[in-house]
Amino acid sequence: MLDDTTTLTPEQKLKLLIANRPWETEPNNAEWVDEDTGYKCRIQRNGDLGHLCGYVGITKAHPLWGKHYSDDEMENIDAHGGLTHSEAQGGIWWFGFDCSHAGDLSPKMLIHMLDREHTNLLNFSRNEVYRTWEYVEREVRELSAQLRMEDNLSNQI
Repeated sequence: MLDDTTTLTPEQKLKLLIANRPWETEPNNAEWVDEDTGYKCRIQRNGDLGHLCGYVGITKAHPLWGKHYSDDEMENIDAHGGLTHSEAQGGIWWFGFDCSHAGDLSPKMLIHMLDREHTNLLNFSRNEVYRTWEYVEREVRELSAQLRMEDNLSNQI
C-alpha cells in the first residue's frame, strides 16, 4: 500500500497508467529475409524513445538503389508515416520508417513526460497508439512487396 511518503518512479507511474504494455515483452530487434521478395528486412527499437522502426534492404541491381527516401521516384512507396530513412550499409541500400509520428505512442516519451509531470499526459496517452511488433512486421512486409513491384515494373520497360 502506498502512503504519502511513497514516491513512484516514472516507470511505476506508467504501469499504473497503462495496463497493456506490449513493448515490455517484444524483442528489441530482428533481421530476416522476406520469403516473397528475397529482400533483407529489419525491425529495430529506438533506444531513446522506445518505438519501433522498420527497414527493407535492396541490392545495387534494384532501380531505386541510392535514392533518397524523399526523391520523386519514391512517391509510390507507402509506409507507416512515410519513409524517413535511406542509407547504404554493408552493400545494402536500406529504406525505413519509424513509428514516432503524431498519433504514435513512444513508451519512453511517456516516461519522460511522467518524469516532468506533464499535466496533459492523460489526454496525450489516450490519443496515442502504440505500434506493436506485429503491426511493424506487416508494414515491413508490405514495404518489401512495394519495392519488389517497383523492381518488376522497371524490368518490364
